[in-house]
Amino acid sequence: MPYKSLAPGPPTLVGADHTREGADNAKPSATLDSHSLSPRQIECLRWVSEGKSSNDIGAILRISGRTVDSHIQRICERLQVRTRMQAVAVAIESGWI
Repeated sequence: MPYKSLAPGPPTLVGADHTREGADNAKPSATLDSHSLSPRQIECLRWVSEGKSSNDIGAILRISGRTVDSHIQRICERLQVRTRMQAVAVAIESGWI
């Protein structure tokens, strides 16, 4: 089966301020847009939102599960969240996926 990318064409600019969930005095992060994440990172988030594991996503994208974990870790750092599901929530709220 040929590889089919789920990442959209050029990402659209959608700005939003996000802070860490549960932090009372958290400083707002810099304005984020979909250009803050690579197309591959957005693609990984789309598969996470479908409930796929890192190994499943790796098989679909033909990369290792550890590479998927690395993408997700960087996504969480950029979005200032702790979990992959929080990252998915930010992405959905921002209209990236």
